[in-house]
Amino acid sequence: MADRLRDCIVIAQRTNQGALEGLGRSLPRLIFMAAVTAFVVSVAEAAEQATATPPGKKLYEARCIRCHKDLDPTIYDDMTWKRWLWKMKDKARLDNEEYGDLSDYLKGVREAAKSKKTR
Repeated sequence: MADRLRDCIVIAQRTNQGALEGLGRSLPRLIFMAAVTAFVVSVAEAAEQATATPPGKKLYEARCIRCHKDLDPTIYDDMTWKRWLWKMKDKARLDNEEYGDLSDYLKGVREAAKSKKTR
């Protein structure tokens, strides 16, 4: 009986040792595959974010252009836009987050237009 128990223990140890050795050979491959997968996912997320429409642009198109058809974000300076946005905030039914998103979007459009002019 003791011999059978000892044989079972030896077989279990060899099986576990073989499994660990196999894992040792495949572990670098698993790590590499995990790294490649993480990289692909991050690139896909970055591409999705790059092509996503900014919330400020959606608000501009939905709330501003609806009434002000020919409104060009580059016609006013930053201070004038802040005053107009503040005056129109309630009329356009903008909450604080939407107000910030719209303000950031318009500022970005104006800065992009300025950088194109200086080139």
